[in-house]
Amino acid sequence: MIETVLTRPDQIRILLDSLPLPIFLLDQDLRVLDANRSGSELLSGERGVALKRKCGEVFRCVHALDSPGGCGTTEFCQQCGIRSAVEEAACRGGIVYRKKVELTVVGGGSPEGMHVLVTAVPVQAPERRLALAALEDVSDLVALQGILPICSHCKRIRRDDQYWEQVESYFKKNLDLRFTHGICPECMKKHYPDQAEAVYPEKTQK
Repeated sequence: MIETVLTRPDQIRILLDSLPLPIFLLDQDLRVLDANRSGSELLSGERGVALKRKCGEVFRCVHALDSPGGCGTTEFCQQCGIRSAVEEAACRGGIVYRKKVELTVVGGGSPEGMHVLVTAVPVQAPERRLALAALEDVSDLVALQGILPICSHCKRIRRDDQYWEQVESYFKKNLDLRFTHGICPECMKKHYPDQAEAVYPEKTQK
């Protein structure tokens, strides 16, 4: 039998704040009622201002910002993956696990796509229908799953703006990955035959 350890609200708050995923407490109208530490950081330090506002306004959904009525009043809201996940949890008591959702948000002054995995569970509250929703940003992973045009000779990658960029620079900019360089046995033998046997003796004795 599993013993219940976390029973006090302060213990649950510590647990939620320790998680790296942004987690939000939402009502059935998608108003943000609370957030864990990661969620507050996603709100750009505006936690107090963001609370009680609707999800689309907080995350700067392009459709919510374009409509006078805001989040929940546009034709796109009926197909919103976050809205359907929260409604499933808050209104019907269901559980949504890592549902893939694509958003268009205003970032840096221009619309940009954002891919998230949404997990939503119902929360019991007196006379209220609430949901706890975790949003996992997988935009970088989705970008990697696409096909990257790469030059068959120089191995540079073609960006979306049609400019060609070095592989190292592309991955550093998009995924914050740094490269260290070496030389494989085949290239060592081809370009540095005098040193190849000393560096890769087992590869050159064929």
